[in-house]
Amino acid sequence: MTTHNATPTVVFRLSRAAEDLVIENWGGIHTVYQRASGETHAFNEVTMALVDCLRQGPASFDHILRCVAADFGVREEELVAGEFMPVALRLEDLGLIERTAAP
Repeated sequence: MTTHNATPTVVFRLSRAAEDLVIENWGGIHTVYQRASGETHAFNEVTMALVDCLRQGPASFDHILRCVAADFGVREEELVAGEFMPVALRLEDLGLIERTAAP
């Protein structure tokens, strides 16, 4: 069951560092080379779905959940929202996404 307690005015977007990623899919694990930092990361399907969602443009946390649910072919209610915020925060720590105020 989804519990949406994220602040609706917070919007995530890809950072400049995420504009030039080299991504390879290795059967469910994605290696992501970040040219800006020279670092390589390993992302699972959920993390990659979140990044792919933000490639479409800035999005609220709720929109990200809807996007990921659609990507996996499940109802949004089947996702546990609390499991996605740590993923977003980790991507933020890596410098790949950033928060911005809603327009």
